[in-house]
Amino acid sequence: EDAASGDEFDWTQTTGATLSSYTGPNAAADGSHYLYTETSSPRSNGDAAILRSTKPLSIPVGTVMTFKYSMYGVSMGSLRVAAGSTVLWSVSGDQGTQWHEASVDLSGYAGSAVDISFAGARGTSFQSDIAIDNITFQAAALPSPAPSPAPSPAPSPAPSPVATGLPPDCSFESASMPYCMIWEDAASGDEFDWTQTTGATLSSYTGPNAAADGSHYLYTETSSPRSNGDAAILRSTKPLSIPVGTVMTFKYSMYGVSMGSLRVAAGSTVLWSVSGDQGTQWHEASVDLSGYAGSAVEISFTGVRGGGWRSDIAIDNITFRKSSVQPPSPQITPSPTPVPSPYPTPAPTPAPTPAPTPAPTPAPTP
Repeated sequence: EDAASGDEFDWTQTTGATLSSYTGPNAAADGSHYLYTETSSPRSNGDAAILRSTKPLSIPVGTVMTFKYSMYGVSMGSLRVAAGSTVLWSVSGDQGTQWHEASVDLSGYAGSAVDISFAGARGTSFQSDIAIDNITFQAAALPSPAPSPAPSPAPSPAPSPVATGLPPDCSFESASMPYCMIWEDAASGDEFDWTQTTGATLSSYTGPNAAADGSHYLYTETSSPRSNGDAAILRSTKPLSIPVGTVMTFKYSMYGVSMGSLRVAAGSTVLWSVSGDQGTQWHEASVDLSGYAGSAVEISFTGVRGGGWRSDIAIDNITFRKSSVQPPSPQITPSPTPVPSPYPTPAPTPAPTPAPTPAPTPAPTP
């Protein structure tokens, strides 16, 4: 339902195209209807529309929420997905004319109930209509890592150089692996490696023209001999210790008409993914890691080639920060309130009064 407070306007249900040109989708992703944010006047920069669950949702173990979204427009704003007050997924900027699919891992809330919300924020002009469609909940295809992430406190991790601090940031300016002493190409399980470069990639009409920050970035070169579905995996050199409330942010570029997909995983659990042409710009994403607080987990980025060579994927500026809000506490079920009896309560029966102890009879005087 639309939020009753905390936002400036509501989501709109429609079919076909939105009311404005050069923004929004032309049709639903699935079926005939979808929701979108109409950002024409009187809307202004930063105005938000929040769609939320009508009540806290109970989350089974291994739950992943998927949805489709459209963010086409030169002055596009941002879309955020949150559990309670914790942002689990976000994307901003023009994502091209296509619908895209995203997945959000909810295993950190397993066994509890939490309010799920979608917040669409207007950009700098009316060409920033955001649309969503086909929200689904399903069990993850892969098992959760051990220990299973859960909102309940985890045991204190063994001492480690980063056990009490955040993992280091990395914009891939170092000349060789492991980049920033933390990221390396996977030795197995993929078909090729990420490439460090400056400027544009080797192919036209795909990839960025420069780094998002600094001068270097990593990308997947998808020209021959690469083929459809080939993957390149970048992973942490060792499991990273995750402090409470950690959020990982990074920038990514996915420009190309035959674009594949990018996935971020903790161990074998996919936490974030996006697929398809996202336009020529760099975009910023955030991944909530609070479900792994107090444990250590391997983080990986997997770039998968699409149907042609115009599917170069790039990443830059991976950072780890403390979230500004705390994850929601597990829902507490209140104790049942006794129902009053319709009958008068009988007066309590008084306890019997003990008989007085007789005084001792004095002995006769001789």
